Amino acid sequence: MTRLAMCGWESGNANEAGMPYFSTGGSCVQSVDATGPRNGTYALQCYASNSPGKGVSYIFFPLPTEPAEVYIRFGVKYFNTFTANRFTLLGLYDGSTLQIGVCPDQVGPKVGVYRGTTLLGTVPMLSETWTCVEMRVKIHSSAGVVTVWYNGVQVFDFSGNTQSSANAKTNGVIIGVKDHDEYFIGKVYVDDFAINDTTGSVNNSRIGQGGIFPLFPTADTTVTSLTPSTGTDHYALVDENPPSDADYVQANTPGYQDLYALADLATAAQIDAVAVTGRMLAVNGAGAPATLVARSGASITNLTTRYLDGSARYFTDIMETDPNGTIPWTLAAVNSLQVGVAVL
Repeated sequence: MTRLAMCGWESGNANEAGMPYFSTGGSCVQSVDATGPRNGTYALQCYASNSPGKGVSYIFFPLPTEPAEVYIRFGVKYFNTFTANRFTLLGLYDGSTLQIGVCPDQVGPKVGVYRGTTLLGTVPMLSETWTCVEMRVKIHSSAGVVTVWYNGVQVFDFSGNTQSSANAKTNGVIIGVKDHDEYFIGKVYVDDFAINDTTGSVNNSRIGQGGIFPLFPTADTTVTSLTPSTGTDHYALVDENPPSDADYVQANTPGYQDLYALADLATAAQIDAVAVTGRMLAVNGAGAPATLVARSGASITNLTTRYLDGSARYFTDIMETDPNGTIPWTLAAVNSLQVGVAVL
């Protein structure tokens, strides 16, 4: 697998990515501002306003494969009224050590690219409109690389030492507002976040300026063995945006599952990956196994086995190719896809 993470926060909840960390003293909340998200319905809003080092607000994406080289794409919009001299908008970490940071700086104004605390160079300040930022980062003590594109145009290219820790790797990426050195007053919006590494045969290089678009359940299929909490339409209990605990489907019998038809994707020049996201919990003790499922063509595919507990959590599985033939996704295949959940 090469698409390590992707998130558009289209569920309307900041926890959509799985189980990210939130920094103490800050808040990550969903928002649709006056001009809307970059794509879809929601964008992540990170807001911080507190004493130095405390008023921070970010999402952390763990990367258990600990790659040395990654490609990143995200949409960002923030406002130049912030009062911090500098803050980390995006950071690649090895443990608690910042390897590479992208840091807007009010002094200039400019955006600095840092290895730890060492400035590698600057790029123009991002405007107060949605900007697509793409990056290539290779962590190495002498042959490292950092390349940055704004809206498809290369604005920064560095070769040399990009390794701040003792290890040529990154095991986590943060995005939002972190490590500001004065009071921060303002909001940062983030959308369409994705990370590739360089392994495998697909999604192993630059991601491009596309986006992440939500497709919600619109109808039941012939596979509906879970029990609805109310009524008879299963899909109508799991199609809320943001999600609601007022209604749901449930089962405790292994093999029981639901599959739902989805809204159509209107158009797409290229589809790199499909992410299936579900929100699940166990009501009868921790450790209950379940899985998200997908049907493309005739076969139903179980995705990753999850062991649930008493807290409602988001789980995401990324399908980089169409399981019906292990071929690239087409618009027709996405629009005929059915997804759901199964008890194991």
